[in-house]
Amino acid sequence: MNLTRALMKTRLLLVTLLGLGLAAHTQNLLPNPGFEAGSTQPSGWRLVDGPGQWATATSPGPGRVVRVRGEGEDQSVWRTESLPLQPGGVYALRFRARRLSEASGGTAVAGTSRINRDFPLDFQWREYGFIFRQPDDASSDFVRLGQWHVRGEIEFDDAELLPALASHREFAEPAGSPPLQLGQNEHLTHDLYRFSLQLGGLAANLHRPLERSTASFNSDRWVFSPGAQVVYRFALPGFRQTSAQVRVAINHHVAGTLRVEASRDGHQWTSLGALGATDRAGNLILPAELLPATECYLRLHTPDPDTALQVNHCDYEAQIDPPAPYEAAGQTDFLEVNRGDPALVVNAFQLDSRRGQGEIRLSLRAANTSSAPSQAASPCRAPPCAPPRPPPGPSGSNPARKPTCACR
Repeated sequence: MNLTRALMKTRLLLVTLLGLGLAAHTQNLLPNPGFEAGSTQPSGWRLVDGPGQWATATSPGPGRVVRVRGEGEDQSVWRTESLPLQPGGVYALRFRARRLSEASGGTAVAGTSRINRDFPLDFQWREYGFIFRQPDDASSDFVRLGQWHVRGEIEFDDAELLPALASHREFAEPAGSPPLQLGQNEHLTHDLYRFSLQLGGLAANLHRPLERSTASFNSDRWVFSPGAQVVYRFALPGFRQTSAQVRVAINHHVAGTLRVEASRDGHQWTSLGALGATDRAGNLILPAELLPATECYLRLHTPDPDTALQVNHCDYEAQIDPPAPYEAAGQTDFLEVNRGDPALVVNAFQLDSRRGQGEIRLSLRAANTSSAPSQAASPCRAPPCAPPRPPPGPSGSNPARKPTCACR
């Protein structure tokens, strides 16, 4: 296993998983990721929506890149054909990009047709990327790289789309209860549990409480169309939620109503309220008949046929019993298998950070899906994990000090 990356708070690891004596296969789902192959255009990619070109890189060395050009009020993108993606699956998209010297304004755009992230580039080649959860109603989509409202040209190279796994921090739980997991933006303090939705970070639309979604996503907000929904499941094994409230806010509204509902089982829903053109934010209380409960479901839903609105705020708070004997801040880690034996499938992993020792230990569970016996590579100690240079914009993360990564 080769661990090459670690980030503070939300940590990202790249892993090579090999069976002994077996060849490694790349897991990159994108065709022609370096844009080197092709005759009149890069194989597997096509230019849509505006001007651009398949060009020879001017720096840092020879090679091919894709460029898009804007006039300041338009967009243009390079895109793949439709790719098979797992509904509800987790993916990491990465690429290198830069503005050319005359470019100004606007932003680079990257993602799929349903999940987009804006990146305000500078004039140096830098690596950018984010992690996202595929909508539950989409088994395929294309990947795109382009510009929105840029005046001038920007370039892209070395694109990568990798399957990923998420793991959340585990805490001691009351005797006889399943393990308590808390992810990024979840906090437990004595008798209070809080979840604060943050959509502008590395993990974009992925959070531990997210149960399912059919809404689209743009940079730091949910995008609702007719019939779209986002469902959160707030599960706290060993603790009863005795009262709860949620604050939801619409940051952009064109048409339609956002219905906010709660449930004990995720099937029978109770209305908490509705937001729309005039009431764009509200504090909503869960009714007494839904509580106490060890888990509560929250649904944001736009059933109206004429709907176009966006949500960028959703905070959930619950009083719990018994009080927690500790204070806990959640954390979410991500793992990508960038190369490996296709017969070895990683199902789960856990990171253990040893405070004061600068060490991260990785434990993972993998299954052999072939009929032939296979043995994973022996334990190893990876070289120090070099944190990436933090990109500008809302997707950047502050790197931790360089740790040592030990594989187990």
